[in-house]
Formats: sequence, structure tokens, C-alpha cells
Amino acid sequence: MRTTRRRKGSTNEINPFRNRNYLSQDDVCLFGLFLLTSIGEAIRVDPDRQSPGLKHVTVIEEAHQIVGRTGPAKASESIADPRAFAAEYVCRMLAEWRGLKEGVIIIDQQPSAGATAVVGCTVTKVCLRLNRVEDREDMAASMLMTETEGEELARLVTGRAFLFTEGYDRARQIKTVNLHETMKLPQPPMRERIVPYLREDSWFKQAALRRAGEELNFIKKQMDQFERRRIDLLNALMKLIRAYPSFWLDRTIRTPGRAWQ
Repeated sequence: MRTTRRRKGSTNEINPFRNRNYLSQDDVCLFGLFLLTSIGEAIRVDPDRQSPGLKHVTVIEEAHQIVGRTGPAKASESIADPRAFAAEYVCRMLAEWRGLKEGVIIIDQQPSAGATAVVGCTVTKVCLRLNRVEDREDMAASMLMTETEGEELARLVTGRAFLFTEGYDRARQIKTVNLHETMKLPQPPMRERIVPYLREDSWFKQAALRRAGEELNFIKKQMDQFERRRIDLLNALMKLIRAYPSFWLDRTIRTPGRAWQ
């Protein structure tokens, strides 16, 4: 989830979940609920909300991670269900924040995994290609699409989408603008070409050091294992020499200059 704040022509992006992969699903929902609550309180006391125009945009990416499909929110002393409370709060948030000049964008590649009420509360919906039947059925139902149009969601090509918003009697298929061509934006660097842009970042340096340390530890373990195996073989050989000294002596006499063959 990201929040974008505009102040005098500048745009600041805040991403508090950079390490969300190390959190459990319930923890992500709980922190998301805390963050949304703090944003809501800041919106309510912001004096700039009285003037016209959009003031702030909140973007929730992979929304099912925070507002996943669950049952009704019920307080319980034994079982915590942050997903249910996060979904309930987002539904109330969508209805309340519109009047406070707040824009909310919810992005998800798996609509069927998110809360049904959240999908229904959004005013404007843009649907790109969806392959899963459950996702197509959910979006088709919320966008007043026919069965044929719902199947068409699986056939959309790049740049094509369905749009539904307030005042439409049905979803309309649209062609999106290719910003890379229109604004002559360069293609983002991929694979090894992106390394020069990341080389000076602290997280990249830490990750590189951590990976190098792990590889060195792996090599050390393999070398230690090889050394132990070598010593074991030498000890076994010495035992054989002590057990059969005449055999090794005979081999040495028959093959001058060599201890054995």
C-alpha cells in the first residue's frame, strides 16, 4: 500500500510495507488497518479539505493482502480477525473519504480474493485481462456485464480494458493510451541493465554483502567436508598399511621408485 502526498508541486511516496514478505498475513492486515486509520484521522483534521479539488490519493496495491475475502467483523476475546475489520474499514472509508476530497485507488490482480463489499463500493472500475473464472464472474457482476462480455475479459489484449463508472448503463470497452509511445518514455531497464541504478542503494549493498557471505559460508562448509573426507581416507589407508605391511613392502620391491600402483 502506498500513499502519495502532494505539497507545492512535489510528490512524496510512502511505502511502509517494504518488508511485508517477512510478516504474516494477519500482521499485514493489522498494520494496514493502523495505517488507514491514521490517514483517515489526518484527513479529518486537515483544514485544506474545505477548498475544492483533489487533495490526496491513497493507492492500495494487491488489495486482497489487506482486505481479503472473509466473514463479518466480530469482536472476540479468543480469535482475532484483522482481515474482517480491515475490509469493513475500507468499505466505510470509500464512502466517507469521497466527501473529504480524498481519492482512493484499489489495485488487485485477483478480484475474487478481495472482499466483495470493497469491489462493490468503488465507483469507477477499470478491468484488464482476467484469466480465472472466479475473477471474471466477480468483475462482470459488479460492472453490469453480459455473459459474453464476461468471457471477453479473458480475450483482452494489451491496451484493451472494460470501463464502468457512475452514469453508465453498461460497461464499455476502451483502448488505453500507450504512455511510452505518447510521452516518448524510455523502456525501463531490465536484468543486468538495472544494476547501475541500484548499486549505490543501501539495501542493494546489504543484500550483496549478505549473499556473498552466504556463498562464502557454503564454500567453507564444502571445503571442510572435503578435508574431513580426505583425512578419513588417509587414516583408512594407514590402517591398511599397518594391517598388511608385507603386502605393501612386496609392492614397493617389485616397482622401484613407486610406493604402490
